[in-house]
Amino acid sequence: MPGHVRETADVLRGVGGRWKHARVRGWEDEVAQRLLRSRLPARLAYSWTDGSPRVVPIGFHWNGEELVFGTPPDAPKMKVLRDGDRVAVSIDTDEMP
Repeated sequence: MPGHVRETADVLRGVGGRWKHARVRGWEDEVAQRLLRSRLPARLAYSWTDGSPRVVPIGFHWNGEELVFGTPPDAPKMKVLRDGDRVAVSIDTDEMP
């Protein structure tokens, strides 16, 4: 995947317990689809309640339409997702671009 090491989903927003894409670009791209189907770890970036930035690993599954996250229900990142706060998701390799 030289030259296409990283694809980022800009924003996911929680809606009524379901997640929908918001301002997500490039998911139809062949490289993005490969990354979404991979077993690579994802990283979730968000602002915590005190305003400090956080980037944490998160398990995910791409079902062809939605990113489904796997994390304990009491994890701090779940509060952010439940509240519908803005987040960024990165799925990438450990290779330099």
